[in-house]
Amino acid sequence: MKKLINIFVIVALLSLGGVAFAQSGRANVGAVSTTSRSAQAIKNFLKNRAEHKWTKMIERFDKALEKEENVMNRLASRIAKIKASGGQTANAEKFLTEAQTHLNLAKTSLENLRTLVASAITEEEAGGTISELKDNMIAMRKAAGETKTHIIETHKALQKIVGSLRGISQLRNASSTPSI
Repeated sequence: MKKLINIFVIVALLSLGGVAFAQSGRANVGAVSTTSRSAQAIKNFLKNRAEHKWTKMIERFDKALEKEENVMNRLASRIAKIKASGGQTANAEKFLTEAQTHLNLAKTSLENLRTLVASAITEEEAGGTISELKDNMIAMRKAAGETKTHIIETHKALQKIVGSLRGISQLRNASSTPSI
């Protein structure tokens, strides 16, 4: 039985080897078309990545910036209340200006990222070269990194504001039970 299986395997390998050899001879004829197809596939991949990945990333950055801005506005009003009641808010105000600076820088780098993504999509549709598309992808990564860094720095500054305001407020919250 083993001999029969071995013979069958040898015959199958020899016959498939001949078919593979014949196909390799034909592969050289179509080499030009496969190269252009692979280049087109790379362009399509980069375009789809730019359209989907980067637009989703921009949406996430927008939401994060919106949340940070809302928190910053709430903290600014809190600082104003504490300052009006006579509390020391110099450190909190310093951190607030730092947070505003980083928030503005994050917005600027996000707009830069938006323009890079839009140009990547139009370059691909216009038939840009692969190296141009890759360079644009590198620039998009850099802009996304800058945006992320500034969002993180904004968040850290907001945390410092909360830390500096803790315990300063003389405002008393209403309690649910009357004090006796």
